[in-house]
Amino acid sequence: VDPPSWIVRDVLPTGLAILCAPSKIGKSWMMMQLGLAVAEGKDFLDFKTNQSGVLYYALEDSKARLKDRLNKLLKGKKAPTNLRFVTHADTVDSGLLEKIEEELRTFPGIKLIIIDTLQKVRGKAIRNESMYSGDYREMAKLKEYADNHKVCMLFVHHLRKMLDETDVFNMISGSTALMGAADTIFIISKKKRNDENANLSMTGRDIAQSDLVIAFSKADYVWVVEGTAEEVAYRKEREEYECSPLVQTIKELVKRNPMTGWCGTVDDLKKQIFDITGKTLTENNAAVGRAIEKFEYRLYTDDIEHKVTRTSKERRHTFF
Repeated sequence: VDPPSWIVRDVLPTGLAILCAPSKIGKSWMMMQLGLAVAEGKDFLDFKTNQSGVLYYALEDSKARLKDRLNKLLKGKKAPTNLRFVTHADTVDSGLLEKIEEELRTFPGIKLIIIDTLQKVRGKAIRNESMYSGDYREMAKLKEYADNHKVCMLFVHHLRKMLDETDVFNMISGSTALMGAADTIFIISKKKRNDENANLSMTGRDIAQSDLVIAFSKADYVWVVEGTAEEVAYRKEREEYECSPLVQTIKELVKRNPMTGWCGTVDDLKKQIFDITGKTLTENNAAVGRAIEKFEYRLYTDDIEHKVTRTSKERRHTFF
């Protein structure tokens, strides 16, 4: 088996690829960013690209909107000459591949073909054909074309509105044939629509399944990588720990009582939190107890041990 030929190294090889995302999340911005990166040979989401020509079917955009988006990304630079835009396309069964063939003959350097969206080029359903059979027949034709011409055909597609927290790939709109036929699949998803960060899930025949946390920069109009899901969760947890008035107070109390440590009830601790940080904890005592348990390991790594002693009247916490 030949090694994969990369458009974006370790992420996007030649063949058939699908990027799925909910509407209005910024997938067209991502496709423009990808097209520019590949055409210029620059990094895309911190991954190296192999410079090549790009044919971008922006089928849901007017020329004015395309120009505006391009200008915002170029910031005064000239657009690369090997990035070509098309705003109208035939369907798969009425001449799409023949038109692409003409483009490839005229511009043989094209290696990435972005089609935004798949729905705009779908052919007519055949009578009595199941959704699965129709999807597979069409996708197999596109995959065969991409493989024969050694190009990457990347289709933008929609996700179902129903969230699936067990497997994000189950949210692809249509039948499972779409995922089955594709070589590479990307999903952009958010738990809540107004979340700052989104998850980019990737899987495929030539890439390891992985997740990146990404965010759209409204200042630069580009998607940026925040890190892997694990890295972002670790940073968030660390920040929560460092900024916690509870933790800051415990550290200060241990510093003030180096020989004996500090001992008191949660009510005593709440008073100390107000005296030391000026902040009032509104949580009830049980919630503060759970917070202490949550931070216990991190406190231990900062050389602070925690012990609880119980009497019939109260529970006392010792930090030393």
